Amino acid sequence: MKNYSFFFLLLIFSFIAKSSYSQDFWEQIEGPEDQSIYSINANSSEQIFVGTNNGIFKTDNYGLNWEQTTLNEYRFNVIHISPLDEIFAVGPGVFYSNDNGETWDTINYMDVGGFAIYVYNENTIFVGNWGGYINFIKKIMNGELRKS
Repeated sequence: MKNYSFFFLLLIFSFIAKSSYSQDFWEQIEGPEDQSIYSINANSSEQIFVGTNNGIFKTDNYGLNWEQTTLNEYRFNVIHISPLDEIFAVGPGVFYSNDNGETWDTINYMDVGGFAIYVYNENTIFVGNWGGYINFIKKIMNGELRKS
């Protein structure tokens, strides 16, 4: 019985210590004003990108200031950033940027309306959409994107 009591106290202490320790690392930041955030991701330069009900916003100072990118319409449910800092945004279609969201290429076929994206490798991207379908996108080496 003594061993069970010791184990129980040790277990309780570990939960208390872990919960108080982990809270020290969280800090709430403000998102873009009057926007609902549906997706979030960051690139290797620590710029944070959020998909909102009104386009894509980015910050390079941890939310002190937000800038709306040129992709400033529609709701975006998914933002994926590749190891090469290529940004893929999924909303009413698939959008691609290789310059930190300054410009976007549109790949809008069959109104994708996606909610999931998986970049399989540098040549193949899968997008899951609302209709239960998976669409395939091939990336061509010269920077163009197209449906395969």
